[in-house]
Amino acid sequence: MRIAKTILLVALGLLALPMPLAAQQAIDEVRIEKGQSLYKSRDYECDSCHGWAGRGKPADHPYSTLNDGTKLEYGGNALVASTMTRDEMVMMISCGRISSGVNIMPMYRGDAWTTAYPCWGKVAADIPENQRPLRAPQRMLSPTDIELVVDYVQAVYQGKDMTWDWCRKYFDDFLRICEVWAERGIQ
Repeated sequence: MRIAKTILLVALGLLALPMPLAAQQAIDEVRIEKGQSLYKSRDYECDSCHGWAGRGKPADHPYSTLNDGTKLEYGGNALVASTMTRDEMVMMISCGRISSGVNIMPMYRGDAWTTAYPCWGKVAADIPENQRPLRAPQRMLSPTDIELVVDYVQAVYQGKDMTWDWCRKYFDDFLRICEVWAERGIQ
């Protein structure tokens, strides 16, 4: 009995050891690729505002038009220039953002602004209805999916330039975009 307990404790101790770096990197790569798939999905339209290279893009998205028809200068912030922490990014994707009464980013988490998931310490009842972010254009993201999108944004865009490898992964079979991007020296 004593030997069995010792073996069990040793086995549990081994499970608690950190994962080898190569295995951790493989898991991270899978998470990043899943995040990329969500980012470029027509269900979520992240690249409609932030662009395929994370540089933001001119306002051509319905959420970038004010009620009076005025177009905002950009449809989404340049993620490559973002200084947000991971927690801030999760909160932004989950809760969306309103600035000066204008919807800057839709909310992507279904229970955002509720007592289950308050946003910046507030629930929907704390702010006027016209100052609440709009819901995502197509579908909401799960909390796990939001984490995956943040993994992707932080690994590929934040503080970085798009690389040939990530461009290739983004466009799969349509590499001409990556070739033009490289030919023009766009970094």
